[in-house]
Amino acid sequence: TIVVYDKLSSKKERSWEWNIHSLQKMEKNGQRNILITNQDTRLCLQILEPQKVTFSQTDQFMAKPDFQDKEVPNQWHGRFTRTGKTKDSDFLAVLQVDCKNRDLVEDVGLKNGQYVVMLKNATVKIDENGAEVSPIAH
Repeated sequence: TIVVYDKLSSKKERSWEWNIHSLQKMEKNGQRNILITNQDTRLCLQILEPQKVTFSQTDQFMAKPDFQDKEVPNQWHGRFTRTGKTKDSDFLAVLQVDCKNRDLVEDVGLKNGQYVVMLKNATVKIDENGAEVSPIAH
């Protein structure tokens, strides 16, 4: 399980997006969850923040890359886009290899500038200074 936190800031309002790439088309499950499958491996991804986000994907590059006449497999480009323009944005995502527990995230909240992510097996406290993981004993 991987928790990713990105804190973004600008002097002017912008449209913010969080990108992910795959060799296979991503399976969308709502606006906040995707599944990536590559042969026998799966990756489940859930965007926890921002609350208002949309997901889109394409197999086209924004600018055509120069692969120097090499044959390369098709690639998919996923984009979680925050609704509305802001000067700041946080993106908080949970990625789970093999998708063993679809309901891994039990709760998420923002307390005193720190995100607290309650997982089935751990609590993750994360902010711009780092992260603290506390395993939950069963």
